[in-house]
Amino acid sequence: MDDAYVTFLRNIDAAVRERFHPLQLELSIVGFTALALAGMTDRGTKDIDALRGAAFFDEKQSDALDYLVAEFGRGSAGALRYGMYLDLVPQEIIWLPPHPRFLPGFRLDHIEVRRLDPIDVCVSKTFSNFQRKQDRANDRTDIMQALHEQIMSFDSYVSRLDESFPRYECHAQAPEVFPRVIAFIEEMRPLYGQARLSYSIPSWMENM
Repeated sequence: MDDAYVTFLRNIDAAVRERFHPLQLELSIVGFTALALAGMTDRGTKDIDALRGAAFFDEKQSDALDYLVAEFGRGSAGALRYGMYLDLVPQEIIWLPPHPRFLPGFRLDHIEVRRLDPIDVCVSKTFSNFQRKQDRANDRTDIMQALHEQIMSFDSYVSRLDESFPRYECHAQAPEVFPRVIAFIEEMRPLYGQARLSYSIPSWMENM
């Protein structure tokens, strides 16, 4: 576990204690930070991504999160002080697998930190990477590094991708994204394993 991320989160916890005691918050960490908290070699990311979803309809929690973004978000005094920032990501804009799997991280005085399972992180990064005409170098590198460092297995990664395709068949970008994801997995097979995707692009999508 990277000490820099833990120190940053401890300072966030202290801010919650000072201003919102006895409020308890849950931070669901996604993206590269979730991989780093799982033990993957750090590449020095600056953004600490956490989900902001339907759980935060609670007004007090929502107010606390707004405060934390103001104090520790991009361009804030906290970001300048610690060299990283908190980025709250709406769940609907990232392509998560069905029933995302969050693992225990650690509990602070006022914040419980959960981290997205590394397999689910990499599934999300796969779709994210191919939503763009040009690959996002970090996404591709993170996926390959997670496989190389055995943070996840290739078989489990492919299986979770198979579960995720149907979830996004109606997404406007699916006809462009899906073939690129499938080609990527075929490219990876000689390097990391023999697992194959069982998912087939439906004929209606191929004809679009």
